[in-house]
Parts: sequence; structure tokens; C-alpha cells
Amino acid sequence: MKLTTQLCSILALACALLSCFESSAVAASAIKDEMKDVAKGIGAELRELGKSKVDVKGFEFKGSDSKLQGAAGPGIAQLLTEALQAEKVTVEKGADMMVRGTYVDVIDSKSKLLAAQIKGELVDSNDRTILSFSRGVFGDQSLASLFGATTTITPTDDVKARSVQLIEAIDNPTVTVEETRISAKKGDPYHIEVHVLQGGKYVPRAPTTVDGQAFVKINRDEVYAIKLFNDSAEEASVALTVDGLSTFTFSENKNYTQYIVGAKSAALIKGWHRSNAVSDSFEVMEYSKSAVAEKLPTSTSIGVVTATFSVCFPKDAPPPEDEPPSSKVSEFSRSADATGRGPEVKDKFNEVERIFGVVRTSISVRYTK
Repeated sequence: MKLTTQLCSILALACALLSCFESSAVAASAIKDEMKDVAKGIGAELRELGKSKVDVKGFEFKGSDSKLQGAAGPGIAQLLTEALQAEKVTVEKGADMMVRGTYVDVIDSKSKLLAAQIKGELVDSNDRTILSFSRGVFGDQSLASLFGATTTITPTDDVKARSVQLIEAIDNPTVTVEETRISAKKGDPYHIEVHVLQGGKYVPRAPTTVDGQAFVKINRDEVYAIKLFNDSAEEASVALTVDGLSTFTFSENKNYTQYIVGAKSAALIKGWHRSNAVSDSFEVMEYSKSAVAEKLPTSTSIGVVTATFSVCFPKDAPPPEDEPPSSKVSEFSRSADATGRGPEVKDKFNEVERIFGVVRTSISVRYTK
């Protein structure tokens, strides 16, 4: 897999919020591509055994030295589920064949770069391992989302220097909290806030910090939103995940993956995108009723919201001076309670075109600790 600067179709909200799709060459699809390969192997093995059904469990984060509490396992399992279904395998809870796994931060022995190692196994009803797999995922956006990292990444740095910055963010997490805003460091132009619906209005809720991570307490049945701030002079594209699931998981358009916030502006993301007219609000609810449970039967007890920021610009406009050329961008990638779908909220989106660049900032906030 190589990461190149891509031309994207983007959904635009009136307040300068946009959403864009990525082609298969973009880093965010790295996990999807790896799960497609895994699904092919599992599908072939099941057919050899005369089986057609499998139960997919969540993938547990096993970071050896990190203080981070990861929650991207359901997202990995969801991508594997979709890939298995494409292979004509029925994913069904309670099936006598089961897939389970883990993911961990590792240093790739060949490239010496940070990677996510996704390991798993297909087991039968007697807990006998039928097939094992191990896949590596690279790329700033994919890794930041998988591990729930908060960091800034220098856009002009080479791939090894960027990898070092991500490693430091995972091993020694830090975060900056100023009143209700959460950022990777003081002075960074990108921030997020968690807003909770109270009396018909979204009100920002102050976070706390624990072990260098931001936490916001959201009670069961509370509806919340994520406000994205872009204080830079350029538009910013933002990939947003909740409990490892893209906020476009339930969208009618499966290609949408990112939002864009206009220069010197902010945008409030109220829920899971369904169409260009409506979304399902983010609501903390009993796990069995949550968005994760709707897709998968298992999850971690800690919820994590992660936003990764990049610059973007019109296709006919020059990139920012500190945006690396496409030849250099290609180096940056290789191959309890939870949030559910609450009441419908009205939104309006339109389409434009943009090019977006490398990841510059990743911000994560954990909830219901």
C-alpha cells in the first residue's frame, strides 16, 4: 500500500463541515485491505471444512508498555465481518466456528517503523485452532486511530521521524486541556470538545486528565456531539471514529470517510452519518443496545473518540508550503456503556472536491471511565 495525495468528493455542510471519500490507496483503508486478505483465507478454510458460518469476536488491545486504553477492536472486527460477508461467509453469533484476536503496537523488523500487528485465529467448537493469521498495518492515520493516540506530527518530517513521534505518543501519552478544549499540545491549531445535549442545547463538558489521556464523563442515556476546531489558515480534513467505528459506518454511502472543517472555523458532529439529510445522534447507552453491539457482540469497557486532522485544498489551488510533495507523501503508509444510535438529527450536506494531505494532529478522548 502506498499513500498518495488523493482527489476526493466531499460532502459540505453549511458551516464549512465537509465529508470525503478515500480511494483504496489511502492509509485509512489499510486495515480494510488487510482484513480482506484474512477473510479470503478464512473463507477458503471454511469451505474446505464444509462450513459457511462464523462468529466474529472483538479484537483486544494488548499494548505491552503503553498506558493507552485502546478501543478500536470492534472497528477491526467490523471490517473483517464485512470482508467475510463479501466472501459469502455468514457471520452469526453463536456459530460453531469463531474468529478472535488481538492488536498490539510493534516496531517492524524490516523497516524499523511503528506498525500495528493484528493477530487472530479461527477456532472450532472445541476451541481447537484451525487457522492463525498475523497482519501488519502502517500509516499515520490508521495507527493513530487504532491506538487512540494524541499527538502532533511534523508534516515535513520523513517517514522515520513521523514514526518516532507516534511511538512517543503511545508509550508516553500527553494531552493539553484548556477549560473544555482538548488538543495535542498548547498552541496547536486543532482542538476538539465533547458537547452534551442539555435542555435542547449542546453544552461543552470539561474533561479531566489521567495518565496523559483526556477523559470526559458521559452518563448513560446522554446524547453528545463532538466539536471540531480548526484555527489554521487552511481547510482541514478530519477522520472521526467512535469506539473504533467510523462515524460513516451506518451511512448510505459507504465511501465517505472524512469531514472537513473550514479555515478559522469549527463544526459540530452530532451523530452517525446516515444520509446527506439526517444522522443518528451519539448516545451513551447500555452496551447491548449500542452501535458497536449492533455490529459486533463484544467490546471494551472504555469508549474512545479519535479525530485525526490533515490539511486539504481545492484541486486547482497550490498546497500549503509545508505540505510534502506527493512523492514524499507516498512514504507515509504501507500496505459496559458504549455509544449507540440515538434520536435522528437533521443535517444538510453538499458535494465539492478537495485534495487532502498528510496527518498533522491526532486527538483522542476517552469516556465513561
